[in-house]
Amino acid sequence: MYTKIIRLFSSFLAIFFFCTPSVFADSLTGRVEYVNIFALSTGVDGIVEGIAAKEGERVLAGTLLLSLNSESLDAHITAREDFLKLAEAELQASTRVFEETKSLYDEGSTSRADFNLARLDVLRKTAGVSAARAALTDAEERKAKSQIVAPVAGMVVSLNVSEGQSINHSSYTAPMIVFAGNAREVVVRVEGGQEPVPFLSEEVSLSVGDVRVSGIVKTIEIRDRVTIVTISMAKQEPAFELGASVLVDF
Repeated sequence: MYTKIIRLFSSFLAIFFFCTPSVFADSLTGRVEYVNIFALSTGVDGIVEGIAAKEGERVLAGTLLLSLNSESLDAHITAREDFLKLAEAELQASTRVFEETKSLYDEGSTSRADFNLARLDVLRKTAGVSAARAALTDAEERKAKSQIVAPVAGMVVSLNVSEGQSINHSSYTAPMIVFAGNAREVVVRVEGGQEPVPFLSEEVSLSVGDVRVSGIVKTIEIRDRVTIVTISMAKQEPAFELGASVLVDF
C-alpha cells in the first residue's frame, strides 16, 4: 500500500517538474564595466605643478586631481580685479557728475550739450565696467582650465603626465588623466547574433558565484555583427567587482 502511494507521488512530481517551465530559459555571460569613462586634460598650456591623486585612488566629485603652475594666471586675475575696481570707481565719479549736471540742466543753469556729454560719459564708463568684468571672468576661466577636477565620484584609472612636465594643450592629444565614475554595468557581447538575447527593459538575474542580484536591460546595440547588451544593476544591490564575469539569466 505504502509502496503504491510512494510511486504515485513520485510520478506526480515527475509530471510537475516536466510540465513547469524554467524561470530562466536562456543565459549569457557578460562582464562588469564602467558606465562612464572620462578623458580629462587641461585647457591651457603650462607646467604640471601638482598631481593630487594616484592611479587607482577613489575620490569624490569636485576633488582636485591635477594643476598647472598658476603664478602667471593668478597675477593676471589680480590685475583684472584691480582694473575692474578702477572702472567701477570711474563709473561712480561719472555718475555723480551726471547727476549734478542734470540738476543744473533742470534749473536751466547749463546747456543741453553739457547734459548730453555727461550722460555719454556715464554710458562709456558703464561699458568700461562691463568690459572689465568680462576680462576678469576670462582670467578666472583660464585659471579653472589649468586644473583638472573629478567630474563625478569615481576612480583615477590612469595618469599620463608627471610633475614638472610642460604641457601644450593644443598638441597634447592623449588625455592627461583617464577617470571612471563609480557607476558600473554588465555588458554582454554576442557575436553573429546567433544566441537569443533579452528584450529591452527586461528584468534579468545576474550572478557571480553564489552572489545573485537583479538587473534591467538598458540598451541593445548591433555593431559589426556583434550584439551588445548593457544591463544596469539594481541600485540597492552591491555592485560586482570591475571585470568580473557575470552569468546573465533571462
